[in-house]
Amino acid sequence: MNEENTPENSPTPPIQPEISQPAPPAPPPPPQYIPPAGPAPEQSVGGPAIGLVVTGVFGILGSVGGLLLEMLGLAGSYEELYNIPEIPAEVAQMLENLGSGATYLSYVFAIIVSVVIIIGGVKMKSLQSHGLAMTAAILALIPCVSPCCCIGIPVGIWALVVMMKPEVKQSFQ
Repeated sequence: MNEENTPENSPTPPIQPEISQPAPPAPPPPPQYIPPAGPAPEQSVGGPAIGLVVTGVFGILGSVGGLLLEMLGLAGSYEELYNIPEIPAEVAQMLENLGSGATYLSYVFAIIVSVVIIIGGVKMKSLQSHGLAMTAAILALIPCVSPCCCIGIPVGIWALVVMMKPEVKQSFQ
């Protein structure tokens, strides 16, 4: 008789107590952001903040000067545009009135934008109101809105670059 090992006939191995395996090592913590060594946020916002204020002041001076010239009648005239023979006199008068009204509104708008840029620059200097400081920097960048394009564009870019740094963002209240 040939005895085969069947599940009924097979010897059962001795039961050994389960030994718990050591837990795998914990994953390393995520790397922490270490700001590069450089000037403190209070120092890094100083230059662009002053630049925004200067841009706004130049904008106010230019807009008030242009508004005064327009009111005194010393600004350039567009009479040759309104004296075209094919345009009826009533339409020419309406265009002239509309043109001067739009001119006044554009100067008032430029003064308002300049004031916002100045306030944003002051808030940036004191590390308050990140949103207003960003708005001022963006307004300074826009050529048709910015009061002083030659100064506004580089200062606006500088302010945006400084305010986008993580350590500066965290410093704003």
